[in-house]
Amino acid sequence: MLDQYFDHKAIDFNTLKERAFNQRWAEQEAGVIPLTAADPDFKVAPEITQALNTYISKGYFSYGPALGYESFKQAVSNWYRLYHRGSFESEDVVGFNSAAEALDQVAAVIFEQGGEALIPDPVDFLFQTSIERNGGSVQTFGFDLDSGRLDWSMIEEKATPNTKAIYICNPNNPAGTAIHSADLALLVELCRSKGWYLVSDEIWLDIWYDNTPLESLAAYCDRDSDRFVIISGLSKNFGLAGLRIGYTLCKHKSINQAIIKNSGHHETIGGLSTLSQIAATTAFNQCGYWLDLFRKHLEAQRDYLIQRIDQMPGFSIRRPVGTYLAFIQLPPLIDESKQCADIKAKAKVALVPGSPRWFGPAAAGHLRLCFATSKETLNEALDRLALYAAQTFK
Repeated sequence: MLDQYFDHKAIDFNTLKERAFNQRWAEQEAGVIPLTAADPDFKVAPEITQALNTYISKGYFSYGPALGYESFKQAVSNWYRLYHRGSFESEDVVGFNSAAEALDQVAAVIFEQGGEALIPDPVDFLFQTSIERNGGSVQTFGFDLDSGRLDWSMIEEKATPNTKAIYICNPNNPAGTAIHSADLALLVELCRSKGWYLVSDEIWLDIWYDNTPLESLAAYCDRDSDRFVIISGLSKNFGLAGLRIGYTLCKHKSINQAIIKNSGHHETIGGLSTLSQIAATTAFNQCGYWLDLFRKHLEAQRDYLIQRIDQMPGFSIRRPVGTYLAFIQLPPLIDESKQCADIKAKAKVALVPGSPRWFGPAAAGHLRLCFATSKETLNEALDRLALYAAQTFK
């Protein structure tokens, strides 16, 4: 079954070279292998394609409900109930045109009157961008990139009377680290005691390894008074990045009302594509088996990647417990952006530099590698990296 969906022959590279943008196949010169943006090289589950074809065949593309199809919202709440110890109803779900938009809209509600947020370092740049563009400011706190334990002394030091929220990314992009369950419980109690928002980006939550599902904030969302917001989507788990479908989960009714009002959903300014909702609903309701197989393939990819990188001079790698991202550390005092450009020029492998611009100061000196491709493609890229490392880090 793995061969059917995740074999090298299952990848249509010609179509990827036409459609896969954001530093991927469509934006690279011939001969470059892009292990860049976190977007799989594989086709989506066949049930998703069939559902879209059936919908399209009717020939109507009418407006959908302002707040999205009930079937979509129910599929989201059911998914969290089945796999993440959630107790959400469909009314607790607000759909968005991507998880990135959801981040932005949540920040618009939290920081309408200004204020500060504590965010992890490293983390995807969209955290800081969404907060600052909506009138907030950020302070960063560190965490152990291996264990996921948070730096509580830094959290205590950075918190001020202007602090309104703590943001987490679980598991973390770019590090592939999950927050320790004890720290998640402590965050919950801290935010309850302070009256802060706790915003959990869980876009990667369904990508876990070693027979160990990752813990969601959903397990703690049992009080309507808590200012807890989960943000997620289907770009990573089901490969629907181009359909741009995301959502928030929150039991606090006034927060949901504020998010909806700010989004412009009722004025048709905001809203969700009907096609995206059809795809997402089908993914959640029918394609869990595909995700299980995807994880199995990715775990083999991760283990092979670690084995190969460990044999290369100049590179060191941590073992990600989630995501399909590897965070590779360079020798001290090496500029990650220059190194990334040199690897692309000489080895013909495109990676993402751990630039503070993209991930925060703690990412400096790292390269991020996406391994959601075939074993053959990964092997060829690693052969090139091994030769480059042998020639560069003698």
